Amino acid sequence: MTRIANMKRIMIIGGPGSGKSTLATALSGKLGLPVFHMDWIYWQPGWQPRDREDMIRLSYAAVEQPDWIIDGNYTSSWDWRAERADLILCLDLPRNLRMFGVISRILKGYGRVRPDMAKGCPERLDWTDLKNAWTFDANLRPKMRDFAENWGRRRRVEFLTSRAEVDKFLNRL
Repeated sequence: MTRIANMKRIMIIGGPGSGKSTLATALSGKLGLPVFHMDWIYWQPGWQPRDREDMIRLSYAAVEQPDWIIDGNYTSSWDWRAERADLILCLDLPRNLRMFGVISRILKGYGRVRPDMAKGCPERLDWTDLKNAWTFDANLRPKMRDFAENWGRRRRVEFLTSRAEVDKFLNRL
C-alpha cells in the first residue's frame, strides 16, 4: 500500500462544517503540498458565484498542477479531481459535529475573510450553509458514498468519521 506521505494529489470532500479546509491546511503543513480551496475557485468578492465556464477553467488549472490538496465539494468537479487524485478523503462526520463546525466557524470569524475563502467574502450567517450541514445526510452523503464506492476501485479512498479519526490520520504522517 502506498504511504500517504508519498501521495502528491489529495482530494478532500465532506459535509459543511466537517473540517475539510482545516484538514487540507494541516496536510499541507505536514506534506508541503499546495492547497487549492474550491471556495477560492467558486466565489468572487461579495459572495458572487463565478460563472460556470470560469469555475471549470480554474478547477482544471488547479487539477493539472503536479501536486496539490484540493478541498471542497462542488460535485460537478468531483470526477475530474478524482481522475488525477492519488488519495480521496471523505469526511463523513455526524450531523452534530458538522453543525458545531459551521456555527463555530461563523462565531469565530464573523465579518472576517477566512484564509480558505475567496477574497471579499467575509464570514457571515448563511442559512444555506446551516441547511446544507443539516440536510447533508439525506442530500449529499449518499452521492458522496456512491462516488467513493465507484472511485474506490481505481483510487485509494479513506473515510474519516470522527475528529479522533482525522487526528489519527494526521498522526500517521
